Amino acid sequence: MHDAFKYAWREIRRRKQRSAGTVLSYLTAGAIIVLAVSLSGTTRDNTQQVLWDIGAHTVGYIPRLTIEGCCIQTYATDLYDPDREGFIANNAPTNLIVDEQIEMIRQSANVADAAPYLMFRIRSSMGTGEWVLGGIDLTRPVAHAATVVAGSQVVEGEFIEPGDDGLVMVEQEFAGAYNLGVGSELVLGDINYKIAAIVNPPLRPGKANIYMSLPALRELVATRLDEAVEDPTNAVLVESVGAQYHEAAMADVSNILGQSSRISSFGCWRPGITVMGITANTAWTITAVVIICMLLIAMKIQIASVVQRRFEMGVLKAIGWSDGNILSQLMAESLIYSFAGGAAGVLVAFIALQVLPAELTGGGQAVTPLVMVAGVLLPVTGGLVAGLASSLRAVRMRTADIIRTI
Repeated sequence: MHDAFKYAWREIRRRKQRSAGTVLSYLTAGAIIVLAVSLSGTTRDNTQQVLWDIGAHTVGYIPRLTIEGCCIQTYATDLYDPDREGFIANNAPTNLIVDEQIEMIRQSANVADAAPYLMFRIRSSMGTGEWVLGGIDLTRPVAHAATVVAGSQVVEGEFIEPGDDGLVMVEQEFAGAYNLGVGSELVLGDINYKIAAIVNPPLRPGKANIYMSLPALRELVATRLDEAVEDPTNAVLVESVGAQYHEAAMADVSNILGQSSRISSFGCWRPGITVMGITANTAWTITAVVIICMLLIAMKIQIASVVQRRFEMGVLKAIGWSDGNILSQLMAESLIYSFAGGAAGVLVAFIALQVLPAELTGGGQAVTPLVMVAGVLLPVTGGLVAGLASSLRAVRMRTADIIRTI
């Protein structure tokens, strides 16, 4: 094998133009592999970063009158005014959820976070009608930010924080209807609150007119009931690990809350998963096409080289070279060509990715060590396959037929 590399290197130096063309082909293949995988991977990751959380949000609750076996559940307490006030979700009266159920949901491998949520309908203090209040566990922003309201949706004022039990946030349309602004006083039941922020969240499963901390709403609810309820919760806010796990997360919530429970969620997680699959398949398809094309080009170059050198092969066989000697030299040439070209291609691609716009390359960090190794190994693999194909062609040529054509 040592002699094979010695003679291969001598042949490479003797045929400088052909050698340069062969190395250039492998360089191009290696560079395209690195660029295609890096750029398509960056595009896929950026897309999936957006799609990953699409629709991965759920509000679970238990309707008040539900059938369990043959019996109808009764409510946990008598309400102060059951026709106008009470625990609701999706405009329907609800049963209460215990802390143990929420903790079980939180432990699910498909759930990123779960938090208690309290929705209560109260009579308006500014005329007829009712308002919907939402009590948020402000210590768990992962759960409430996507299902109820987030700090980024503040139009005016400051998002409330844990401990701000005397402050509330009101929806923008609600504030406009009642001419309310930041700093305005708002009476709920017999308690005065100050408006800390005007918010404008999109359509959410846990949408309410007025938002406050969970302890503050529990304190308010206690003044509206004839019979006290300790730390009431009538809904659970669930953030799935990601869109791909959302269906399993909803199944976990349903199993834990019981067959009579209801899930309010978004429907866009299904198309989100589909698009993620498309982007991932596109990246792999591009890579596969490049590899196949590289193999075909390399094989063509190597076979063409053998055809051009058929007279030399005939002379070598005539002076006693065995088929194994010829095969070893051609394989050694292919290895040198492909390794040198692949390594140079990785270097060229790396430099190109550093100067391309940051939005295409992820800030110049798009090339991972694994991609760089692949940029060298794949051309080498292709070179060995091409070298083997051309070597087999060479050793099958009959010496007499070759010399006869000289």
